[in-house]
Amino acid sequence: MEERIPPHHDHNPTPSSLPPPPGATGDNDRARTLELVQSIDNHGTYVIQIPKDQIYRVPPPENAEIVKRYRHPERKKTSPCKRCICCSVLTVLILAVLGVASAAVYSLTLKPVVPHFEIKHLVTKYGKDGSSKTPHPSGYDVLLEARNPNSVIKLDYEEGKVRFLHKGSELGKGESPLLEQEGKGVDEVHVPIVSTVKGKLPKDLEDTLTLKGPAKTDKKKKKNEKVKKKEIELRLKMNVPLKLKTWMSTKNKELSVTCDFKVSSLAKDKDANIISQSCETVYG
Repeated sequence: MEERIPPHHDHNPTPSSLPPPPGATGDNDRARTLELVQSIDNHGTYVIQIPKDQIYRVPPPENAEIVKRYRHPERKKTSPCKRCICCSVLTVLILAVLGVASAAVYSLTLKPVVPHFEIKHLVTKYGKDGSSKTPHPSGYDVLLEARNPNSVIKLDYEEGKVRFLHKGSELGKGESPLLEQEGKGVDEVHVPIVSTVKGKLPKDLEDTLTLKGPAKTDKKKKKNEKVKKKEIELRLKMNVPLKLKTWMSTKNKELSVTCDFKVSSLAKDKDANIISQSCETVYG
C-alpha cells in the first residue's frame, strides 16, 4: 500500500510530523508497521509506508464457531414420511433377497430323485389260516425295500393302491402301508395282497402250485423238474400319494411304481426264488 504525501517546506521532517500509517491507530494490539522515510532532493519529501501482514495472537471469534460446527455437527431432522419410505424400500429389498434365496433353495432341494424299490421276498398264502385246503392262493405277502436317495428331503408315504398281476391277469389287490422316511433312509415294508381270482388260475401257475413232494414215476418226475425250471412272470404295480418335506416347504406328489420280476415257483408258504427283477419309479 502506497501513499503519496505532498512536499513540505521543512526539508528535514521528523517522525512526529509524518501522518500515521494506514493500519496504525495508536492501539498497541495492532500489528507492527514498517515505515520507510526517504528524502529526495530539495524540491520535496516522499514517504512510502508498507504494512506487514496483521497476525492475531488470539484467533478471531468466528474461528471458534467453525470449530464448534465441525465437532458437533447439527443433525438434520428427517420427516416421518421419509422414514416410512426408507423402511418400505428396505423391506421390499429384504423380501426380494429372501425370495431369490428361497427360489434357489427350492430349485436345489425340491428337484427330488425318485425313491428306489426292490422286492426282497414273496410268500404265497393259502386259506385264512395259511392252510392248503383251498384250490388256489388266498393271498400273497410281498416284502419291499424302499430307499430314499435324497439327503434333505423327507418322504411321507400315504396308503396307496397295489395290484398283483401275471401276464396282464390280476391275481390280487392290496394297500401299501404308511411310511415316514428320512433323507438317505432305507426301510422294509410288508405289502399284504388279497387274491381276487375267481375260478381257476392260469395253467402255468396251476402247475407250480400243485407240486407236492417227489414224483412217483420217472415221467412225473421229469415233468415236475421241467415245471420247476420254468420262470413265472409277475408284476407289482403301486400308486402311492407322497409328501416331500423340507425345512422350508411341503410338496405333494403321486408316486407310480412298477416292478416286473420272475420267480421259479409259487409254492405254498415258501419264499419264492426271485430270479430277476426290475423296478421303475416315476412321479405322476
